[in-house]
Amino acid sequence: MLIGFLIKPVCGVPIKGASTKLQYCVLAIILVSSVSSQGVDKTRESETSGSDVVKATVAQIQNSRIFPNDNGFLRRLAFVESQDGTDLNTYRSDYHGGIWQVDEYDFNLTKRSSTAERLHPLINLRFKINWMNVQWEELRKPLYSALAVSLYLSTIAVPIPHISDINGQAAYWKEHYDTDDGSGTIEDFVEAVEDLKSEECKTSRLDIAFVVDGSGSIKPDHFRIAQDFISSIVRNFDIGHDGIRVGLIQYEDDPTVQFLLNQYTDTASLLAAIGRMVYSGGGTHTGDALTAMVTELFGSGKGARNEDDNVPRIAIVLSDGKSNDAVQEPAEAARAADITVFAIGIGGDVEHEELQDIANDPDERYLFEVQDFDVIDNIRSEISQGTCEETTEQGIAEKVNSTLNSASQLYLETDVPLSGKMTFSLTATRGEVTAYLSTQMRSPNEAFHQWSVVATEKNPMAQVFIDTTMQDGETRKKRQAADDDQLVLYGTVVNEEPTPAGTTDTTAASGTEAVFSVLIEEGDTRIITTTTEKPTEKLATTTASTSDLPPGMKISESGLSAGVVAGIAIAGCIVIFLVIAFVVVFLIKRRRSEKADPNLINRDRNVSTVSTMSAEMRRQSETTNVYDNGPNGATMASDAGASTSGGAVGTANGGMVGDLTNHLIKTGRMEKDANPRNENVYTFGKSTSRPNRSDNDDIYVVSEFNGKKTVAQDDVYEVTPIGQDDVYEVTEFP
Repeated sequence: MLIGFLIKPVCGVPIKGASTKLQYCVLAIILVSSVSSQGVDKTRESETSGSDVVKATVAQIQNSRIFPNDNGFLRRLAFVESQDGTDLNTYRSDYHGGIWQVDEYDFNLTKRSSTAERLHPLINLRFKINWMNVQWEELRKPLYSALAVSLYLSTIAVPIPHISDINGQAAYWKEHYDTDDGSGTIEDFVEAVEDLKSEECKTSRLDIAFVVDGSGSIKPDHFRIAQDFISSIVRNFDIGHDGIRVGLIQYEDDPTVQFLLNQYTDTASLLAAIGRMVYSGGGTHTGDALTAMVTELFGSGKGARNEDDNVPRIAIVLSDGKSNDAVQEPAEAARAADITVFAIGIGGDVEHEELQDIANDPDERYLFEVQDFDVIDNIRSEISQGTCEETTEQGIAEKVNSTLNSASQLYLETDVPLSGKMTFSLTATRGEVTAYLSTQMRSPNEAFHQWSVVATEKNPMAQVFIDTTMQDGETRKKRQAADDDQLVLYGTVVNEEPTPAGTTDTTAASGTEAVFSVLIEEGDTRIITTTTEKPTEKLATTTASTSDLPPGMKISESGLSAGVVAGIAIAGCIVIFLVIAFVVVFLIKRRRSEKADPNLINRDRNVSTVSTMSAEMRRQSETTNVYDNGPNGATMASDAGASTSGGAVGTANGGMVGDLTNHLIKTGRMEKDANPRNENVYTFGKSTSRPNRSDNDDIYVVSEFNGKKTVAQDDVYEVTPIGQDDVYEVTEFP
């Protein structure tokens, strides 16, 4: 319908100048096609797999706040059970537990347990899923599998062990969940989680400062464990002057800068510097250390990149006890300098409230506590991924310029303006980049996003208009000034060009590097250009709109590359050709039908209402429901009057009668003594109760009339209304 709407005013022109008009038609179809592209949610698609799918699924579960903090168990369980769904046995034909391998018995328990049933309304509200109607087979969809395991875990009275207690979680899994016929071991769980820790960091540009407690309460052995922990994190980073920079402060009574952010530009030299640190001992002044971190590591000319470079600034604070000075004000000063602070408390002497003052919100993302140094490495994966996926805050009308190495990503966030409407522009000056956007997931990816755009060197600028005023099919309530009500647009910009074979350093091949800029503006500021002289200046523009997707999901739009545009243009030409062919065939058939028997009743153009007839015609016809067959009106009128004496016309015989060029049409019930003057007789049959309508099964041909056989089946016609009470179109009845 939408394509027809656009084609009609653009393409409905004389054939003269058809080549130019064809171009306009193709353009119209291209624009419509771009609108039909949709946001992606692979978590609701059957048999999808991979880390992006699992991360998107876990993020939705966590963001729903239906279930308590699972201490990282849900993410780990996906990898332990099915390698994030990539194990070949995940989707076997006779088992439907999905990525989390939920047994049918456990699934049924999610419907029978009163504890689980209390959560069903929340699932229906948040995900629009009526859990009592869900079948086990539907767990082949990742979101359904994750909801099932979360509901099942809610029925277990024993809490999930802390995120740092991998052995405890392994024992919990073995006792309450092992689905591999009981053959899994605690060692299997631990080994899988260790593999998950080594998940690579895909961010290519960060400034990270470690602030390490070296006070007397930390023993030398524990300090060495802290050094190993820091080393294990930075091994996953792409260290370099234009990549990830790392600086470090050790503190006790006084802070000491161990090395600046720009001091070491390769992984080997950085690891060596971490290993050379000497335990100092002394008091605990965490507040002073935070102040030194802001001024000595992130201060102007100290090795950090400028704020205008839009590189995320991150601090990771490790402490084992209560500080002897205030921490809240220095921590707020760090946040004012756009530094995101992670806090790690080690041991029983740490005050939880003090860690809350140090860390950013929310606690589940930025605050970690472990019982002792021996288990600190168990949170390495969460710290590493949390650091790698930290966002760069971008303001409205602020332009961000950036560079991405091969297979790397940049994470952005922008506060949505009160109008709820924005234009996202992505411009590539080198390479090819894709931006995934969402207001529902902090790190949108290929598996889950509401909008997406692609920019390339050949098609350098891509734009999408984002309208967030409609969510879950209802008008979004106006947001209040409180931060908790602030809607945020998150973006992930990806250079998906792989690193060349045989290359381990992602910076080695400049040919895979992508250079781009991002601009977010309030309102609809899209640009449409028709310039054809310079192909590289062509602009892909799209309009986002709502789609029939999961709650809150919007249609995704992307800039079209040259190949995609060409494909759509060809498809548009094919559609136009088929439409023209259909019309031509229809007209030919109609013309042949009219030539075959000139006495057949003309359709549409020669059918008119009684209002076009003269008063004398209406008087002669004895009814207002007589139809005029155009040029034959006079004959019809006189014949109609003449037929009155024969009983073929008049209210006694049904009220609607007309002799149209010797083809008698009659509504109502036709009596056998009507005595028509020829053998072409048609009747509505059962239509006396509804004289202005007829269905196919209400049309009859009289097989014999006064002993005279009627015409063949080919001459049977149906009378159907065409929109006005007294206007009928005569069409051939098959």
